[in-house]
Amino acid sequence: ELYEGKTQANSSVWSSLQAPPMPLVERQSYILPTIVEALRETITERGITNKHVLIGTASGSIVEMP
Repeated sequence: ELYEGKTQANSSVWSSLQAPPMPLVERQSYILPTIVEALRETITERGITNKHVLIGTASGSIVEMP
C-alpha cells in the first residue's frame, strides 16, 4: 500500500503548482509452514471495512490474516 508518511498533507487546501510528497511503499514478508494453494482479499459492498487476506492451504484449511 502507499502512504504519505508520518506527516499528512493538508487535505483542505490543494494546489496544482506544488507537487505532492512522494508516497512511501511499505511491505511485509511472511513465511508460511504449508503449501499455499490460493490467496484472496476480502471485500465488502462499499469497501469501508478493513481488508484481510484469506489463504487456502494444500491441506484444505483457510487461514485469515489481517
